[in-house]
Amino acid sequence: MEEQLKAHTNYGVSQKVYVEDGYLPTLIDLIQQLREVELPNGRSLLKSDHHSPYYKLIAKYFNHGGKEIPLDTVRNYFVGKGEAPIKGSQVPEDRKLFRIVPADHA
Repeated sequence: MEEQLKAHTNYGVSQKVYVEDGYLPTLIDLIQQLREVELPNGRSLLKSDHHSPYYKLIAKYFNHGGKEIPLDTVRNYFVGKGEAPIKGSQVPEDRKLFRIVPADHA
């Protein structure tokens, strides 16, 4: 058990990636785009049956304006297809600053 704990702590986070204050929705938009990226063979680059790995990734490894990002806050942005997001948890158009496109379409 001690070896497992030691191995697990190697992946712990002592510092998080800083997201500029006000731009958490921009990061969320990029992660949402990554979920839709397809490889040249038509398969998805990323696969997950659930949304939780994406919002947990953001909450665990990023901070926003120097503050922790609450898991529930990020979870609200990741809803299933056809589900309506909670009011206020859609990425505003003015925060969709980047578009991920295949290199052969750039």
